[in-house]
Amino acid sequence: MKYKVLIAEEDITGRAIIREAIKASGISTKEIREVTDILEMEKYCEEHRPKVCILSVSFPGWEKEAIRRIKLVSPETKVIIAMNQITSVLKIMEGIGAGAERNYLTKPYRRDEIEEILKKSLA
Repeated sequence: MKYKVLIAEEDITGRAIIREAIKASGISTKEIREVTDILEMEKYCEEHRPKVCILSVSFPGWEKEAIRRIKLVSPETKVIIAMNQITSVLKIMEGIGAGAERNYLTKPYRRDEIEEILKKSLA
């Protein structure tokens, strides 16, 4: 099965690392889409229903409501939170409470971590 993956990450380098890790992982993808704002993210989820959305907590407009909106328009999409070093535990717990996966990515991104978490989410 081929999957659609959405990357909602504000940093161009971060997006490139995630994209390359997905390609190198051997996970069969139909499309890897990158978005740079919250409205584009929501529209893509509604129209294309990706299997996974990797959502950075520092993405412009990010809030736990963003996860709820994704789940409203595309309930089957698995949301993986990507956090930085200053992300609070409360913010992660709010995201999980809003429907995000319990597995999350940490910055700086590591290829093996991205692959492991994606495979868990796709299982």
